Amino acid sequence: MEVSFGGPTHSADAEVLSDEDTVIRLSEAIARHNKQWAKFNGIGFDADGAPNRADAYQSWQQGCVIIRLRVR
Repeated sequence: MEVSFGGPTHSADAEVLSDEDTVIRLSEAIARHNKQWAKFNGIGFDADGAPNRADAYQSWQQGCVIIRLRVR
């Protein structure tokens, strides 16, 4: 596929990650840095600001997958 991050277009390979452990772990990592993504996926935060693991699990149960792009 072709991707652009606001500049030139690059070729990239896409990998769909769908197993429970990987999706939950990466969902928590993404949510820490992208609050809008977390909100869209129904992931809340605890009092310390950490993503709610139960919410990440529920998001996975409802079909959340992670798409990993490897830009060439």
